Amino acid sequence: MSNDQRIRVLIAEDEPLAVDLLAGMLPENDYEIVGTVTDGHDVVAMTQRLKPDIVLMDIQMSGLDGITASAQIQECCPTPVIVLTAYDDTALVEKAADAGVVAFLTKPPRLRELERAIIIARARSVDMTELQNVNKTLRALNADLDSFAQMVAHDLRHFLSPILGYAEILHADYEGTPPEEARKDLQVIIQAVHDMDHLIDDLFLLANVHQQAVPLETLVMEDVTTEALRRLAYDIRRKAAQIIVPNDWPKVRGYAPWVTEVWVNLLSNAIKYGGECPRIELDWEVLPDRAVARFWVRDYGVGIAADDLPRVFDVFSRLGDVRLHGHGLGLSIVRRIVEALGGQIAVESQVGEGATFSFTLPLALGE
Repeated sequence: MSNDQRIRVLIAEDEPLAVDLLAGMLPENDYEIVGTVTDGHDVVAMTQRLKPDIVLMDIQMSGLDGITASAQIQECCPTPVIVLTAYDDTALVEKAADAGVVAFLTKPPRLRELERAIIIARARSVDMTELQNVNKTLRALNADLDSFAQMVAHDLRHFLSPILGYAEILHADYEGTPPEEARKDLQVIIQAVHDMDHLIDDLFLLANVHQQAVPLETLVMEDVTTEALRRLAYDIRRKAAQIIVPNDWPKVRGYAPWVTEVWVNLLSNAIKYGGECPRIELDWEVLPDRAVARFWVRDYGVGIAADDLPRVFDVFSRLGDVRLHGHGLGLSIVRRIVEALGGQIAVESQVGEGATFSFTLPLALGE
């Protein structure tokens, strides 16, 4: 076995004779002793610093016992640990297993037992690391689901309240309500329904982006943006938004329904936060030395605080004082769509000076 293939071993043992015995048992061409240590606190520090493949740990040591040291090692720098002890005690074995110890040997071990334990310990360690990563991912997903449930419950109730409230007002005093007042009440109901519809669309889209593989095709971006603007016609009229579009568009590779959603979300944000009668600019450029096009949506509204910029695209993120509304799904969906299509997304903004959201997509062949 070459030097770079040898198994690197750290020995934690406070008896010099036992250290010599262990070091002498392991063939030099297969194992490298990277260090020896006699104190439980030191073995944790040495494991962090030396990053051995395996730790042979005496259960009785000064400073910190082997089981406690093993538990600390698993917390700070997960490494397979084999515990060595003169006592074959079932309760002790269970305690060691709870601390993350992957193998348990009684002293003095025989070479064959020690080598078998090292092989098993390293294999179990790989399995445990993979399991820990899966558990970490599951914990993150569960946290997202908790946030998701709270967000949906909160926002749907938020949208339903004006629908129910204004409908009850109209119903209770339909005969005595002046037409203009009734029209305003109906406008509130209509807007709440539109907002609820957008939320439901976002929920369906989020599920599809997670699960669906889509075929890439050549897109005529003019057609895609026209469809996005058509879907937002009600919001554009309501806010008297001015939308500036370029005279021509490039052809790119993508998936039309998803790219339409990107434009809808970015435009909807710009309309919402672009101030009174917002002016919103759409444009694009080909990035130098790269076969990609960069598209952007620029508004001149309230902008985004510097502290909020790093989490603009996080799932379920609600921004601070400058942008308080929204359910925190739209921009995270945009990021996932763009990345799934091989692009990147970014934002530039200063409070009071508006925001520019941009994304890239690969150019179609021949562009």
